[in-house]
Amino acid sequence: MQMTRLGGAPELNVDMGILVGILLTDGSISKKHNSYSIELSGKSKRLHEIFKEKMKRLGTSKFLEICDSRYPDIRRTIVNDGKVAKSLLGIVPTFRTKQFENGNFPPAKLPEFIFDLNSKERSAVLQAMFSCDGCISLWIVRNKRWDVWEIKKWVKFACKHPRIRKQVYELLAGFGYNPVIREENDEILLTKKKDIVKFAREIRFLDGVKVTKDSRNWEGFEKNSVLDFAVESYSIKQDAIRNFNRKELISFIKSALNSSGHPTAS
Repeated sequence: MQMTRLGGAPELNVDMGILVGILLTDGSISKKHNSYSIELSGKSKRLHEIFKEKMKRLGTSKFLEICDSRYPDIRRTIVNDGKVAKSLLGIVPTFRTKQFENGNFPPAKLPEFIFDLNSKERSAVLQAMFSCDGCISLWIVRNKRWDVWEIKKWVKFACKHPRIRKQVYELLAGFGYNPVIREENDEILLTKKKDIVKFAREIRFLDGVKVTKDSRNWEGFEKNSVLDFAVESYSIKQDAIRNFNRKELISFIKSALNSSGHPTAS
């Protein structure tokens, strides 16, 4: 499926929605000396593959790929194509989401056509955005009152831009989720069991996208593996883990993640 119509006008379909979602999270479009650059920056090889795939459907195939010597695990994929950049900027007024020094935010937003996509297509856009700026948080605490381990979890989407954060909230709510916005942390959370199970079944993350070092214990595992374990953990009996110490319980979880078919990788 191509993303262009006759005359070069971009087609507002799910592929365009995914590309816009990726650029509003881990990407950017910049202009310098009348030259435009479209860029994706991040650690995930899979996300860079998706970015290039969607860009090729817009008719561009020349990519500059850079790894910064200071941050060798972060790669940049750059496209210098003014025609494509102008087409994208005709859909979204700006892809800058960073707050200005005066405290205001740029007028970035998800375009309305995304809200008009069917449910499967809207799920695909959310999947791409959560793969960039979302995660499954999984941590363990000891309930001293009942002397049991509790495996806490939530799905999180981090977004400082208030309008985009609200729009992602609206998309989730439209699917029947009960998202919670934590303004002080600039994030949206799914904390209820039914929401996490529903997310694992209906949206998920892109296959191949891995947890980064921001989550020390699960770094290198696929996000979907951690998500699936989070769902499975609701059925873990206390008798199976009661006598573990914290280190043993982390090893138990890692063993379960390894056996899921998605072993750790660099």
